[in-house]
Amino acid sequence: MIEEEAIVVGFEKDGRVVIEKQQNAACGQCATPCASFQVSPPGKGKRITLSLETGQTVEIGERVLLNLSSKDALQAAFSIYLLPVAGLVLGAIAGHAAAGYLALNDDALSTLGGLCGLILSLWALRHQSRKAGQRQTPAVILRRLN
Repeated sequence: MIEEEAIVVGFEKDGRVVIEKQQNAACGQCATPCASFQVSPPGKGKRITLSLETGQTVEIGERVLLNLSSKDALQAAFSIYLLPVAGLVLGAIAGHAAAGYLALNDDALSTLGGLCGLILSLWALRHQSRKAGQRQTPAVILRRLN
């Protein structure tokens, strides 16, 4: 279980709590909340805001402790790191197989297939990220710190 501090900055009309947290420097330009967001060191990187559902009563300016299960962190890491590599490899294999049927250069079609597989996997991740942004973030407010 990963725990991290954040600050309540507001509320949405549907009752969700808006929290703010420093984003990890390892995230670079990424604005997607993920496992590395949860373990960012205080005072480093830009601020990121999340909207979370909670059954607890919290106030604006209050510090809270967020919780992300290890399972969710592993799923995020799998998606971000392994899916593009799998797309690249599977695309290269498909390109190599197609080259055999079409009697074309194996290297050229393997490279083209690998690039297509990588691009498709990155597009799928982006689509998944946008779709996930409309759902509840897996992080939950564990307890109030103030």
